[in-house]
Amino acid sequence: MTPFAIFAADLHLAQRTRASFPTMCGDAYFGLRQLVDLANMLKLPLVFAGDIFDKPMVDSQTLHVYLNELARLDPGRFVYAVEGDHELANPRWFTFSDRAVPLADAPVRLPCGVTLFGVDFQRADTLPQKLLDVAQQFEDVKHAFNLTPANSILVTHEGWAEMRQLGHTEGKFTDVSRFKTMFAGDFHTHGVWHGKNAEGDDLTVYSAGSTCMQSVSEAPEKKVFIGNLTSSGEIVMLPHVLKTRPFLHMHITSEVEARRALESCQTLLNFFSFVTELPPELHMPFVYLETQIDLHEISGELRKLAKQLHLHIVYRAPEVAAIANDAVIARIEVQTSMVEAVKRRASAADIQADALALWQSESPADTIAAIRKRVSDDAVNQT
Repeated sequence: MTPFAIFAADLHLAQRTRASFPTMCGDAYFGLRQLVDLANMLKLPLVFAGDIFDKPMVDSQTLHVYLNELARLDPGRFVYAVEGDHELANPRWFTFSDRAVPLADAPVRLPCGVTLFGVDFQRADTLPQKLLDVAQQFEDVKHAFNLTPANSILVTHEGWAEMRQLGHTEGKFTDVSRFKTMFAGDFHTHGVWHGKNAEGDDLTVYSAGSTCMQSVSEAPEKKVFIGNLTSSGEIVMLPHVLKTRPFLHMHITSEVEARRALESCQTLLNFFSFVTELPPELHMPFVYLETQIDLHEISGELRKLAKQLHLHIVYRAPEVAAIANDAVIARIEVQTSMVEAVKRRASAADIQADALALWQSESPADTIAAIRKRVSDDAVNQT
């Protein structure tokens, strides 16, 4: 197989990953540094599927880091990118570097024969037309680039319904025409999805996930994809693991588990005191403790640990974790005003799953909208 590009998304470049931890700095910058190093080592271009920056108003330090990192790319090496919803601006922030090329303006044909197309982030009401426009782009250059759906990749930054059961979505796989391979940003989960495009052909969708943790609900291991072309002309994406800040997530339900958590934290500190492959600013681990008990007995030890690691403690009431089905149904009735529709078209297990998803959601409004849509779709399917 011949590698032809490195695919990443959701770098969310900013000085800090979490506002609640002002001393936790450098995670996003280190992700970009690794990508540039990897591009130079493998002699490949980079492809970014949006949210390169975390905010539409980029601070000067972050822009300085971005420009300097891209300037380290070997001569003739470029970043091909689309714009995400977090960084929407005119002009696009990522184009401030002369090493960055916007895919939404025109397709790019790589030396291996693979052609990249791009769509900047679109709302649900504007996405269908943009997808039609990029399908027309495909037709316009098909003969000049010797294009086929098999040697073309569409790069997007959208929430796709087939990938995200809860939360906001802008489109469906069946909205995509011509393409059989898509690389998608926005969904902070590494994986591969399979579906059908508008013509009913197989569509494979790759999501690299974010390059550093944006939420404790994300997997701590971060990856990118390396695109490869087989001898038969097939596109194959292989994962590559990035180095990240050490992370520990523990659930505490008893004094024994509390003591065990302290021991695990100390082990983590002892191990990473010898780590040299991470920059100094990433040596301090991040520890997320969910507890159902009062931690007063170990408060002294926790205060000492808080000086050596980024410690985040959340209390979860035991009755929430063990709530009965009837109470779950009552809660979702209050939260969503649609319990009757759910009762008619869903099992008790579905109701419980919806309620738990709602409690755990970082965006309740999006979760409620997704549940309502599912109920509505179920109603249509049953008529």
